[in-house]
Amino acid sequence: LRIEFINKRSFLSNQKTTVNDSELLAATFSDKTVYIWPFYRFSYHKIISFERKILFCQFDDNSGTFWVCDDFSCFLFDLNGKLFSNYKFEKKISAFTVASQPLFECERSAVCGFHDGSVAMISPKIDSAELFVKVLKKCHQSKIERITFNPQKTYFLSIDDCQNAFFW
Repeated sequence: LRIEFINKRSFLSNQKTTVNDSELLAATFSDKTVYIWPFYRFSYHKIISFERKILFCQFDDNSGTFWVCDDFSCFLFDLNGKLFSNYKFEKKISAFTVASQPLFECERSAVCGFHDGSVAMISPKIDSAELFVKVLKKCHQSKIERITFNPQKTYFLSIDDCQNAFFW
């Protein structure tokens, strides 16, 4: 086994990075900016600025897209940074995860958790460039802290700040 250093990046403030395995891209977000960069080059592929602080950024590896969420909105972009669609919620987002599906699966989705304890599924429709939202039955009484899918992506858990977990 041979492990080799590839690239180094430095950012001026607190940052988080997510990785796209299939395209060898990374997305680093810091404050109101997302930097898309390839592993093997020393330049940015795309820089995207937002009006609000970014809370979540995650690739959907097999669909060629990535999601960005601020306090109230979710945005879906292609890998070149072109906005596909966005959706603004009337409540504050507290958790987010993408339900990555195999390449042959056409239906893509993500799940948002909210400060009021509610949970919603988001599904993009490619032909109409829209995001469809289905709010699930409210089970939690407090802020959603985390959403976790099982490896087969057939169910997920939502976990609130009182450590209650609900199985979906």
